[in-house]
Amino acid sequence: MAMPYYCPIKRLPELKNQIFSKDNIQLADSLENAISMDGFNLTTYFPPQYQDTNKKALFYDLIQKNKYSSSHEDILITRFNPIPLPIIYKSEQHNDKSKTHIFIPNIFDYKSTDETDVIEWHMNFANHDIFAFYNGGLLAQDELQVLECPQLASLREYLLQQNNSNNKLFNPHVAENNKSYPILISNIERVIDLNTTNLYGKN
Repeated sequence: MAMPYYCPIKRLPELKNQIFSKDNIQLADSLENAISMDGFNLTTYFPPQYQDTNKKALFYDLIQKNKYSSSHEDILITRFNPIPLPIIYKSEQHNDKSKTHIFIPNIFDYKSTDETDVIEWHMNFANHDIFAFYNGGLLAQDELQVLECPQLASLREYLLQQNNSNNKLFNPHVAENNKSYPILISNIERVIDLNTTNLYGKN
């Protein structure tokens, strides 16, 4: 029997005023698209489709042995129009004493901080089509991020399905016509801590 489909999506007109305060009108104007959906619904109706045997086994172990079930936290995906970089940049332009930025010179990991007043962003330098190769045998930065955060794999499956339909909602490309369209994804769970010793890349 087919599973009843229930995955309501919030769209840009509804989300725009929720995402930005009145003080961020300029940034709000640069927002090209935004959608939001329940994380549990996303992973239920769009489960990861791993082709690689090892990744498939790891995900099966996560579901069966560790009884993983995604939370109902809303996942927000935003895509921004290209913003021209300034010819001259001065740090004084962003001298906001209410915020602190820390740059840590180490390799990427996706461990969460214990601090409650910190917003963490993890960068992704990969294909222009986000998470395009998550399900294969490669384990580079993008694929590791998706493997440790399986909601991202479900997000990829959702984007593939909606882009193959007549109801295209969200463009998954961060580059088009030699221009950058940054994509931000909020409230993703990291549920695997994979030891990549002798595994990284094509190993």
